[in-house]
Amino acid sequence: MDASNVGYIEMVDESSSSDESSSESELSPELFTSNRGSMYQYQGEGERMMNNRKAQEYISIRNKYFTPEITRHSLLIDTQHHDSQISKNNFVAQFRDSQEEESVKYAYYPVGEFVNVIGFRLIKACVPNRLFAISDETVDVITSSTHSVSLVNGSYTGDSFAQMLEDKLQTSGIVGASVSYSTGRFVFNSGNSAIAFGFDFTNNPRMGRFLGFVDSIVGPDTNFESTTSTYGRVHFVDIVINDIPHAGCKKNSRGLNIVDRISLYTSGTLTYYENKQLIYQNYFSPIKLSKLHIELVDDIGNHYAVGDEDSMFEFEITTLNHVE
Repeated sequence: MDASNVGYIEMVDESSSSDESSSESELSPELFTSNRGSMYQYQGEGERMMNNRKAQEYISIRNKYFTPEITRHSLLIDTQHHDSQISKNNFVAQFRDSQEEESVKYAYYPVGEFVNVIGFRLIKACVPNRLFAISDETVDVITSSTHSVSLVNGSYTGDSFAQMLEDKLQTSGIVGASVSYSTGRFVFNSGNSAIAFGFDFTNNPRMGRFLGFVDSIVGPDTNFESTTSTYGRVHFVDIVINDIPHAGCKKNSRGLNIVDRISLYTSGTLTYYENKQLIYQNYFSPIKLSKLHIELVDDIGNHYAVGDEDSMFEFEITTLNHVE
C-alpha cells in the first residue's frame, strides 16, 4: 500500500461511465469508513464515497458534529466556593490551568482561559429572595448632632425590623424611642416631648426608600411616620458582568453591562430562574476571558443584600473555532 494514501478515502466522479457507476453501486456499505476525513480535500459536488454516498453528505455531517464553526461551553459558578471574606454579591471567578497562590481568595476554575469568545448568556440561576434584608447597613440619626447607627444583618418582617431599629435607637441615646410597623409604613416616636430626632439619608438613599421616606432629610421631630409605602422588598436583581462587552448585554437606562435580570416574585426563599429565550443570542467581536467579575445589583442600583446566603449560576460561553 502506498503510504501517501493512508487516511484518504477513494473518490469517484459522478460523471464517469455507467459501467464504473454500476460496479460501485454493488460495493457493501460496510466499506464506509469512520475516518473523519481530516486529510481529505473536497474536489466538487460530483464526488462520491466508496459506498456510492455523496461526498457532500459526509462533509456536512463532519462539519456539523466534529468541526463546527462554534462551540458552546456550560460553566457552573456558585458563591459557596469563594473565600468567606469576599462579598457574595460582588465576587470574581478565575479561569486558569493552575491556581496561583495570590489568587487563593477567589474561586478557581481549572478550565484555562477562554479564547475567541463571541457569545455569553445566563442559562439558569438560583438567588436568595429577601424581605427587609440588611447587609452591613447604617442609618444616620439626627439629634443634637448627626451620628451613624449600624443595623444588625439579617432578613426581617416589618414588625421584627421595627423592633431591631427601636433597640438601636434606644442604645444610641434616644432612650424612650419606639418604632412600630403597620400597613406598609413605619411610625417613629421619641417617647419624650422634649426630645426630637430624625434621619439623614444623604449618604444612603436606599435606606430612605427602605423606611418609606422620599426626602433626604427627615425631622427632627418627636413623632413622625413614613411618607410612602416602605421599599423593603427588592423586585428584581441584575447580573452585571463588566468583562462581557456591552454588545452582548441587555440595554438598560443605567448603562450597566447586564447579562440578565431575575425577577423576585416571593420572599423569604430562594428564587429559581431559567432562561426562556435561548433561541435568541447577541454575538460580539472575539475576546479572551480569563475571569468573570460578577455583581448582583438590586432594582435601585445598589449591591443586592444577600447577607451570608449563597447563589448559583449556569452560564453558556460561545467560542469561535475558526478565526481568519
